Amino acid sequence: MFFDARDCHSARVRHLQRTVLVICAASLFAACLAGEPEESEESGKSERVAEHEAAVLAGLPDEGDPAVVALYLQDFVLCTGTLVTPTVVVTAAHCVSPETLQGHDVTELEVRIGERAWFPDQRVPIVAGAYHPDFTMLTMNLEGNPDVAVVRLASALDIEPVGLPTPDIASLLYEDAPLRIVGYGRTSFGAEDYGRKRQRDDIKVGKLTSDEISLSPAAMCAGDSGGPYLFTHEGKEYVVGVHSNGNCQTTSGGTRLDSVFADFVLPFIEQDCVADGACMALCTNVVDPDCACVEDGRCDPECPVEVGDPDCACEADDHCNAECPGMRDPDCEEDEPPAPDEQDEGCAAGSSSHASPWSALAVLALLVRRRRTI
Repeated sequence: MFFDARDCHSARVRHLQRTVLVICAASLFAACLAGEPEESEESGKSERVAEHEAAVLAGLPDEGDPAVVALYLQDFVLCTGTLVTPTVVVTAAHCVSPETLQGHDVTELEVRIGERAWFPDQRVPIVAGAYHPDFTMLTMNLEGNPDVAVVRLASALDIEPVGLPTPDIASLLYEDAPLRIVGYGRTSFGAEDYGRKRQRDDIKVGKLTSDEISLSPAAMCAGDSGGPYLFTHEGKEYVVGVHSNGNCQTTSGGTRLDSVFADFVLPFIEQDCVADGACMALCTNVVDPDCACVEDGRCDPECPVEVGDPDCACEADDHCNAECPGMRDPDCEEDEPPAPDEQDEGCAAGSSSHASPWSALAVLALLVRRRRTI
């Protein structure tokens, strides 16, 4: 997110000179790239395009969406982000780039949870972060320039993460598809009302490419950068886009998250696939040891027999499960008693539970008599 240079004169900013320089430097950087005003194809009005000015315009206050969080640095709401695992937040690359942070480290940021970033319900430090290696601030064109970053929290949040876009979900996107947007930004250009979470549910996909999603109407402004474009399928929301830039009036665009999920987002998430007591179901290329004994479609022979991996229940795992539904557990073969017709005759036959007690006494008397004779 980039604040307009005029924001440097606000009362809140004056007493934090170093942080002002951070925000203003990024603002001026973007302004220099913007160039001359261009004519808008939609409205015909002159506008300065290609700015990283990215609250939800005309948005309603949002007391929900706990997984949508604010990125905060020294009394400033820098950007918006989305919790996609208990410890990982997705945001925009320009929010954590060196040009924006101006000497600050990403670990100086914190995540704030709640409707109002100034008075959060919870604050969690950031311990690591990365932005896509192909991202550059030399252009605002998002084609081949993924404006996406990920940060790791110091502790897991007890909040349900937002779904990530699988290839099946991404294939459902189309121009004019309905979206919902959430952010902590301003409601209009130059307004000082950022820091409160707002949302709109009347947004549609504008231009759609393999790398980019634009919004129709344009509805995001400074502070909303990194915020989610939410797409609903079968009652579940997925973050399909990450807000990048716009001019708070007629343009809003972001990076498609599915375009960078496999090569960038997932590897960062999989760093949490360790023995920490929490099973990370998203681990695809790495096995999370905490998931060994859960139903995940993979039989893990390391799972203790007394616990049992449900995926191994009816496989040769040296543990007999007599309750295998509709199939036979090969480990139960040798534990089964022999069939009645295969039992030994003689004493075994005479020991039948149906034999008369008088027969037993007769046999005993016969044995005693024979002993005396001998």
